[in-house]
Amino acid sequence: MCGAYRLARFNVLRSEGYFIGVPITLAGLLLAVLALCEAFIPSLIMLLTLPVLAFFMASNIRVKKP
Repeated sequence: MCGAYRLARFNVLRSEGYFIGVPITLAGLLLAVLALCEAFIPSLIMLLTLPVLAFFMASNIRVKKP
């Protein structure tokens, strides 16, 4: 739901030089890397990472565009 909210807000707001909230592709990349390293990471870390990334996607944090 947070990803859909972030994409909807991205389509409505115009920002030059920065993203508002963590881009959904970055959050997906982090989750994919954690999934690949699942054997080495405690399950509690995996469980806590998803809500934290969801919060950052829906937040008003400004992330500079590359």
